[in-house]
Amino acid sequence: MRPTGRRGWRSRLTDAGRRALSPLFWTHVNPHGRFELDMNSHLDLAAAAVMGSASRTGA
Repeated sequence: MRPTGRRGWRSRLTDAGRRALSPLFWTHVNPHGRFELDMNSHLDLAAAAVMGSASRTGA
């Protein structure tokens, strides 16, 4: 039996089948933009800690 149209496929696909196909339709979408990762640089966590404590004290 060959499904015809959307309703035919929808009735044959299981939940697992839909989850497996979902990445095929959504891999081109990047809602967060592009991030360049520089593995040779380090985060200045000391400066971030100072800024974070200042925002908690209301300064």
